[in-house]
Amino acid sequence: IRFTRDYRITPRRIEKITGLLARSSQEVRIEDIRAINVTCRGLIGILGIGTVDFFTTGDAAEVSFHQIWAAQKVKTLVRRLQDVS
Repeated sequence: IRFTRDYRITPRRIEKITGLLARSSQEVRIEDIRAINVTCRGLIGILGIGTVDFFTTGDAAEVSFHQIWAAQKVKTLVRRLQDVS
């Protein structure tokens, strides 16, 4: 699974790239993010592994980072990037 998903956070964008041979991507501008939800459940949640959902408008997440290490730190990083811009 690790080879089929890449997550990138730059000072201007958040991007999720999926696929091994046929690659596709979803991206959101940092300034457009309105809400960030972090979900860490069970035993792996205690270790800090979780899902981070980024919302711009509506009820559906625009981009989701699934089963990532330090999920809460990712949220904090994105909020700091929003404060800078």
